[in-house]
Amino acid sequence: MQKTLLTFFVFLLGFASVQAQQKVTGKVLDETGSGLPGVSITVKGSTTGTNTDNDGNFSINAAPNSVLSFSFIGYEPQEVKVGNKSVINVSMEQSSAILDEVIVTTFGTAKKESFTGSAGQIGAQQIAVRPITNIGQAIAGTTAGVTTTAGSGQPGTAPEIRIRGFGSISSSNDPLYVVDGVPYSASIANLNPDDIATITILKDAASTALYGAGAANGVVMVTTKKGKPGESKINVKFTNGQNTRGLQEYERVGAQEYYPLMWEQFRNNQVYRAS
Repeated sequence: MQKTLLTFFVFLLGFASVQAQQKVTGKVLDETGSGLPGVSITVKGSTTGTNTDNDGNFSINAAPNSVLSFSFIGYEPQEVKVGNKSVINVSMEQSSAILDEVIVTTFGTAKKESFTGSAGQIGAQQIAVRPITNIGQAIAGTTAGVTTTAGSGQPGTAPEIRIRGFGSISSSNDPLYVVDGVPYSASIANLNPDDIATITILKDAASTALYGAGAANGVVMVTTKKGKPGESKINVKFTNGQNTRGLQEYERVGAQEYYPLMWEQFRNNQVYRAS
């Protein structure tokens, strides 16, 4: 008898919860105002869910105290409390994290997950936090398989970049630099790092096929920043550096000691020749 009463009580609770639910309809829009198909809509904390149709419309049963979760690949997820609303319209915004996964290739752009070649990307945010003077220094230590070697140390010189190692003894081993789709023959140190939007390093033959033999040592694709609508912004960046001697200052000879030493060097060079 007690078991029968307990079963009947559970049935009444389930029936009451079903009765408390209401039908909620609405439409999911993208940033342009068009209907977004295929958006996943679930009641948070439950297994109840549905998807939007081709026009972005949806219909789902939910309790007034429940929360609807909207999610779609490439867009920021949203949560909306049902309350006493029977119509809920949602406008979804593209996710900036997903947009950063778009890489520049030889033939245009591609999503990183759909790109089959070997490539590495450096974004403007990674460049901004580093105290660098040219984009060659921005590549150092950021991409797997790419080695950078400091040059002469002269101010303004870019480090040597090796994407595929050393392929030639007499010819150049430097990669091909392409800026905004055009091969760049000048010094890469002339580009301002603050003007760079992304740097994509193409390593394999498939992604560099368009440039032929010029891309034998790899390709560094540089995309510069472009103007955006909105208010004007002014950014000021100041960098200060100094060089110090590794060895302490040594004593120098004067004019009276200089000429006898030079004469002795010349004499020894003539008398004790290596040949």
